[in-house]
Amino acid sequence: MRQGLTGASDSTGRPGGVLDVHAPHGTRVVPRLTAVVLTFWAGSLWTVCALVAPSLFTVIPERQLAGQLAARLFHAEAVFGALAGILLLGAWAARQLPPSSYSRSRALAWLIVLTAGAPLISAFGLGPLLDAARAADDEVRFRMLHGSMMLLFAIACAGALAIVWCLTAPEDLDARGRNGSTG
Repeated sequence: MRQGLTGASDSTGRPGGVLDVHAPHGTRVVPRLTAVVLTFWAGSLWTVCALVAPSLFTVIPERQLAGQLAARLFHAEAVFGALAGILLLGAWAARQLPPSSYSRSRALAWLIVLTAGAPLISAFGLGPLLDAARAADDEVRFRMLHGSMMLLFAIACAGALAIVWCLTAPEDLDARGRNGSTG
């Protein structure tokens, strides 16, 4: 049986998961904190990538200033994502994520690593190369690096969506829908 952050019934009919009011208080704290961390991480990543950075280039007439501000935001997002990824990996290793077939899989751990690592590669690996291309006035190299950095952040956004999807999965279909019962 899979459970998401909202919990599910066990064989006794009592709720399970993070919102289980019958569970000892301490057993709910870490999963709730991981839910909050994941919410802030995914939300900030999507907000910076989809709303804030494009808006900077619309609102600020000087493209270089808009680019500098966007670079600072992406750098901060990479650091925040690394910290959030470390916390989620720690919760995964300690088996403190919501119990589901996804939360126990190595695939989820690798997805967290990819989602946290892509912005780090962008900010700390490609960022200095982008700055050098800008300083050398190498427009072709600048555009190639900029596109690569955008792709890495797009991968991180998709990865964050996949993590949220996995950790908020409802009960397993086998336990509900396929056999005709509704739970």
